[in-house]
Amino acid sequence: MLDNNREPMCTISLKKARWYVRKGIAEWSSFIEHGNQSTDNGQEEAKCIKLLFEPSGGNYQNTGTPENLYLKSAKQNVCVACGSTDHHMRHYIVPYA
Repeated sequence: MLDNNREPMCTISLKKARWYVRKGIAEWSSFIEHGNQSTDNGQEEAKCIKLLFEPSGGNYQNTGTPENLYLKSAKQNVCVACGSTDHHMRHYIVPYA
């Protein structure tokens, strides 16, 4: 996801990206990632959305923090116990109040 100045904010799922576009608060855009072979000069265009508003809490622009490194990194959809990529379900753990 990019902010309205085309700066990367975080990675989100395709389902969430479609939600932003469907609500009219983002539009499909592209972001060039280095190291992949999709274009003729060794760069790949990633599917992403660009927000149409100025997000609040601009902490995502501090690039050196561990939180922002985590938010901007690509995540693998694997089981945390065995590492399998098949037949697993997403669960949310919510602590009791």
